Amino acid sequence: VVTREPLLRTVRIVGQVTFDETRAISVALRVDGFVRRLYADFAGMMVHAGDPLLELYAPIIATTEQELLLAKRLVAGLAEADPEARVRAEALVEAGRRRLAALEVPAKEIQRLEASGAASPTITIEAPAGGSIVEKRVVAGQRVMAGDPLYRIVDLSEVWLEGEIFEQDLPAVRVG
Repeated sequence: VVTREPLLRTVRIVGQVTFDETRAISVALRVDGFVRRLYADFAGMMVHAGDPLLELYAPIIATTEQELLLAKRLVAGLAEADPEARVRAEALVEAGRRRLAALEVPAKEIQRLEASGAASPTITIEAPAGGSIVEKRVVAGQRVMAGDPLYRIVDLSEVWLEGEIFEQDLPAVRVG
């Protein structure tokens, strides 16, 4: 029996599922330091934004924290002093806060520092976004340099399918 219907043609292609590059983030530091402890210690591990990745000893952060605490003590000691001296001391405190923020020390860590009055020798680096760790380039005890990519975190809720199609098969392919 002859019938009228669409002529379908199956096209087989080679392809691979890969992550959406627009959903990837690289975790790098703005300071040099030494990794004391890893919390995210294997590729494939799922993390949420704010989860701890590693504990870092960074001499520049430790020094800046001490400078901020000294400036706060100076402000407290100048309570009865010349108003201009107090304003300058308060400017030192604000400069210390800005410097820590520029080194990407989280605001809650700066608040903890000021509330406790005690500097911590290490800082916990947190995941800036949630997803799966697809690359881990750091181990405990390692010296890390500013700008070194330590982790690559990818949101895998959407992925790409990349396929290779022969030119003669292009007319037979459409979305869906």
